[in-house]
Amino acid sequence: MHVKKTAGCNALMAGLVSDDKFDGALSLFNEMNNLGIKGDTMTMVSVLQSCASLGALQQGRWAHDHIIRSRMGINVYLGAALINMYARCGSIEEARQMFDKMPQKDIVSWTAIICGYGMHGLAHFSESLFLQMISSGLRPDAITFVGVLTGFSHNGMVEKGRCYFHKMRDEFGVKPALEHYSCMVDMLGRAGQLKQAEELIRKMHVKLDSIIWGGLLNACKIHKNFKMAERVVPDILKLDPTNAGWHVLMSNIDLCNFWKMGSSRQNETQYERKKVGKTTGVEPD
Repeated sequence: MHVKKTAGCNALMAGLVSDDKFDGALSLFNEMNNLGIKGDTMTMVSVLQSCASLGALQQGRWAHDHIIRSRMGINVYLGAALINMYARCGSIEEARQMFDKMPQKDIVSWTAIICGYGMHGLAHFSESLFLQMISSGLRPDAITFVGVLTGFSHNGMVEKGRCYFHKMRDEFGVKPALEHYSCMVDMLGRAGQLKQAEELIRKMHVKLDSIIWGGLLNACKIHKNFKMAERVVPDILKLDPTNAGWHVLMSNIDLCNFWKMGSSRQNETQYERKKVGKTTGVEPD
């Protein structure tokens, strides 16, 4: 009976996680405990995913302790979920400890720690682990490369990023997807290489979404390239005309541009007034 109840709760919890209702998933887990319904590995994977998405480190630690006390046994999937939870909750040290303790490591666990270091901008660690994984005989997948490229992006390591982007396809047969292009656009945008970022987007061989254009638009705002921003806006609105977030960002860019133009005009006016003062011998007020 408990097995059937657990299976039913797992299905409901997985649905809540899929719908991004992470608080609901954790509430269901608490209710299971109150009713004496014993969870299993699938239960705890959903719980850890919820903690990771909410950044709930203390609840994640409690869940880890619950797994140990229940003598559940940590397989590669549960281990990867723990690594991911600790990394996304900001404790990359605990993520690494979990990874090092795992007796067996597959592509899922390697990718979890590589992505963890990547999201924290620790590119040298993620690259080092990537190379160790290759040496162990495992081949990286598409998600592994997202982790590596994210690390390079956060560190401004553009040439390394380009190298791995091409290596992904040429050496490992991983076809670049939207997530990889997004990493490259973010990388180029952070480095101020906006022209190259726009060219990459326009040459992409995958279906575009507004997020990748939005990344470039945000880079335009940071680097004050208002001319490119004007060119990019129609592409975003064509894909996602109702998203309020883009309209806010566009308004902010327009405001920045307005102040920039206003400042330029003010400087020009002051310059002209000084010129007149020097010519006439009368200093302006």
